[in-house]
Amino acid sequence: QWRCFWAEPILPQVRNLWCRASHQSLSCKANLHAILPHLHPSDVCSLCNHNSPDTLFDFFYPCPIKWDI
Repeated sequence: QWRCFWAEPILPQVRNLWCRASHQSLSCKANLHAILPHLHPSDVCSLCNHNSPDTLFDFFYPCPIKWDI
């Protein structure tokens, strides 16, 4: 499956994004809080300030401010 993914004619930036998303390694606030809690004391989205953690799902879907970026 990965051979098909890497063989597709996709822009490198898009391929990097999808590869990092599939491995849960995007720099969303929840991941940063788990790795560096002293630098990121909260896992809440700093853009929209919803009460839910800024997870990978929030990175792509419900945050309306990130859609405009």
